[in-house]
Amino acid sequence: MNYKPENMHWLQNMNNRPRGTDPNGRPSPNGNGNGQKPPQGGSMLNRWLLALVIVMLGFYAYNWFTSTSSSSNTPQRDELSYTQFYTQVKEHNIKTATLIGQTDIQGQFVTSQNGDATYHVYQLPNGDTNLPTLLQQNGVQFSYQPPADNSWWLNLLIALVPWILVIAFFLWISRRASQGQQGIFSFGKSKAKVILEDRPSTTFADVAGVDESKYELQEVVEFLKTPQKFQRLGGKIPRGVLLVGPPGTGKTLLARAVAGEAGVPFFSMSGSEFVEVLVGVGASRVRDLFDQAKKASPSIIFID
Repeated sequence: MNYKPENMHWLQNMNNRPRGTDPNGRPSPNGNGNGQKPPQGGSMLNRWLLALVIVMLGFYAYNWFTSTSSSSNTPQRDELSYTQFYTQVKEHNIKTATLIGQTDIQGQFVTSQNGDATYHVYQLPNGDTNLPTLLQQNGVQFSYQPPADNSWWLNLLIALVPWILVIAFFLWISRRASQGQQGIFSFGKSKAKVILEDRPSTTFADVAGVDESKYELQEVVEFLKTPQKFQRLGGKIPRGVLLVGPPGTGKTLLARAVAGEAGVPFFSMSGSEFVEVLVGVGASRVRDLFDQAKKASPSIIFID
């Protein structure tokens, strides 16, 4: 492994300037030092809530107009008693009859004066076995139909399921936004794995066989632990270290050991995650990764 100060790009220490200042040392307007506006999660939630209300109002308006138009286009239907129906059958004024279960009859009149008018009969008398014979003798086309399942709980469930799904989706979006992920717009966020200093860390004692590399990186550890000692003499902390070697030689383990020895957060990310099909997504992830490292400075970024 080679330690090249002139090519140091991977190890980042963000302790050169105080927090809340821009790169020129001036106070940042928003106090976060990265020139970006703080996330406005509340306004985003309000926009989603307004959109949900608009969708619900539009749905109810659509149902109201649909029901109004369907009711206006529905043919006239007469409500007949069983006696009236019996009389109409005897006078050959009934064209069709559909027996629904054991209680209802509906169908069409045959007389021209009623046109396509329909009728409906409620509460058939129990035990009337002569009705099919009566209809057949008077030339009425009749059929049987099972009663519809009009369970109130089933209708209520059908009406509520779409809204439950909409509300669940809204709650999922709001939770994602409150966690700083910006919901469905998080594709430009960094996917780096963060290992904080309060977790079990790797040290140089866990790395074997690279004593020369550990000796050279010990200086970087000292820079990260006590930068003031070097800054008093005008020294500048290294901006990074380039670790060169074939796969499996311990580059990642060595970088984690540096973070463990220095007691700083460790950001690990694959270089392939910066390359995306969408233009600008990779660059956005780079910026987001370094913004996270600045907030946790001093810290180490490891890009494999």
